[in-house]
Amino acid sequence: MTNTGLHKKGFASLLTTFSFTVMSISGVLLFIVPQGRIAEWTDWRMLGLTKHDWGNIHITTSLMFLLAGAYHIWCNWRTLVNYFTSKRESGLFLKKELAFSAVLTLFFVFGAVYQVPPLNSVLALNSAAKDMWIVDKDHEPPMGHAELLTMKSFAKKLYIDLDQATVVLNMNGIRFQETESLALIAKNHGMTPVRLYQLIKPLEGSVAVTVAAAPAGEIMTASLQIPVVAAAMPVSLKQAVPTQAAPGKQQVYTEELVDEYFEGRGMGRKTLAMISEENGLDLALAKKKLAARKVDMKDTDTLKEAATKAGSAPMEIMKILMVGEPVRK
Repeated sequence: MTNTGLHKKGFASLLTTFSFTVMSISGVLLFIVPQGRIAEWTDWRMLGLTKHDWGNIHITTSLMFLLAGAYHIWCNWRTLVNYFTSKRESGLFLKKELAFSAVLTLFFVFGAVYQVPPLNSVLALNSAAKDMWIVDKDHEPPMGHAELLTMKSFAKKLYIDLDQATVVLNMNGIRFQETESLALIAKNHGMTPVRLYQLIKPLEGSVAVTVAAAPAGEIMTASLQIPVVAAAMPVSLKQAVPTQAAPGKQQVYTEELVDEYFEGRGMGRKTLAMISEENGLDLALAKKKLAARKVDMKDTDTLKEAATKAGSAPMEIMKILMVGEPVRK
């Protein structure tokens, strides 16, 4: 008679194999996926799925693999026990194999925590893989989770005149409510938040712009005309536009401006050399500033690493570097 019952061991093996396969695929993709702020800002997708989707798949298939593994062990418990014991010997069997497996497992666990070679190279490759998606400076959002801000809040934070932004976006066929988030507006019009930002980016920092009609078939963008003099503006607009430096005097960073310009821009992952180069700082002078405040930071140290060693926050280290330095546009 044919046995129509479930083959427990076969089912356990196949379930473990399938869950391991999907978990491995999602794990590899999460290894190379861009940082969260970049993925959301650029609406990153792989096979039509977002980073959030792949993260969810990885969690659920990892749970499936855990349960399948436990079930597999239960179905094959006798065989597993025989790996460690021998009927001919009263002692433990496969001692070398057991010891080597345990040591190797511990090496991978603690090697990840303390970044022991060669595992530190794998972790460095992970960072490099995530950074490779940034092919344009606009792929870095101007602030953390910028796509979740309403258009009104986003414009206010970047000193963009909302009325002018509305004109530019409307001329590109984009209709929206000022209380809608950038992510929702972009989704409703089949584009990414970063593309939406690129359309109104020329308006950033000033409310005096000229909006000219674009030739047929071309994308309409804003063009900067002249800076607005704060004194000639209504009170509400004075509050929205950064204070201008006196004629002939260059504006310098204050603690407030450092927060405003750099917070939420992923500065924590940038090295001292990168920060100095991007902001026109003399590297030797930057090191002297840090040393004077007893902050140990090498050229290749990231802002986050230096802050961790100093028991401080990354933006506090950034303030040491930037306060008093001229603001470069």
